[in-house]
Amino acid sequence: MAIIALSVGLSASAETVLMEYYGTKARNSYTNPCKGETIRKCAVITKDIQIQQHLSTVTETVMDCEGRVLNCSSYTTIETPETIVRKILATVPDNAVATVISDNERSTED
Repeated sequence: MAIIALSVGLSASAETVLMEYYGTKARNSYTNPCKGETIRKCAVITKDIQIQQHLSTVTETVMDCEGRVLNCSSYTTIETPETIVRKILATVPDNAVATVISDNERSTED
C-alpha cells in the first residue's frame, strides 16, 4: 500500500515531491524504478517544482539506493504547482512512499 505525505500549504512557489521506492533493483523508469517487493529502498525520485513568470518548471531526478543519478530531465508547463503535485501523488505506486516538501518544510500526514 502506498503511503502519501502531503504538505499543508501547497500554494508556495517552490515544492519538492520526494518518492522513495522499495524493491530489489533500481532501473531507469519514472513510473516505478524498482522490481519485486522487499523492504529495501532501491531508488529515490525527486520532482522539484519551481514557478517563474506564471510557468512551472519540473525537474525529475531518478537515483539508485546509493544516490547515483540514473536519469535527470525537466519540463515546463502552465499548470500550477498544486495541480502538478496532485497529479504526481495520484500515480504513486504501492511500493513507494511520497513526501511533499513546501518551502523547505516537510509535513507528513498518515
